[in-house]
Amino acid sequence: MRRVLAISILSGASVVFAFRFTPPQSGAVTTDDASPYEIITTTTRVSPGVTATPLPPLTTTTTLPLPPGVKVIQGPLVRMNRGVVQVTITLQYGAVTDIEMTRYPTSDRRATQISLDAEPYLEREALETQSADIHIVSGATETSYAYIRSLREVLEEARISSDR
Repeated sequence: MRRVLAISILSGASVVFAFRFTPPQSGAVTTDDASPYEIITTTTRVSPGVTATPLPPLTTTTTLPLPPGVKVIQGPLVRMNRGVVQVTITLQYGAVTDIEMTRYPTSDRRATQISLDAEPYLEREALETQSADIHIVSGATETSYAYIRSLREVLEEARISSDR
């Protein structure tokens, strides 16, 4: 009998609480019906007499001019099963001096690790041969093919732009 009384009192109290609850005014949540994703916006309450000033960006990008004879050319994005690969090359007086895989698969940890492990081998051989005629890295076949394709395209673009 006591249990029934306690349960009924607690149930009644929770119903009253649920009807009287109002969310705090510090944040508003809205959703866009046209989008399948939930959009959350928040507003901040500011005390009277206090002005809110925007914070400066966390990172700044400074672009320095390249030395004479140096070009940086970005290759195309090459799609593979687990993501995309993109190669960027640096040319100095027509010779490839640096190759960087600027985009690589990030769909899962294993794909990312395979790509990052293969990159030094692919880069070293491409710098030695100054071409995209390089060997495939065992265990990273798909990444190797995508790297070679992006490298081939960017080298072709570099050759065309140097002929002008």
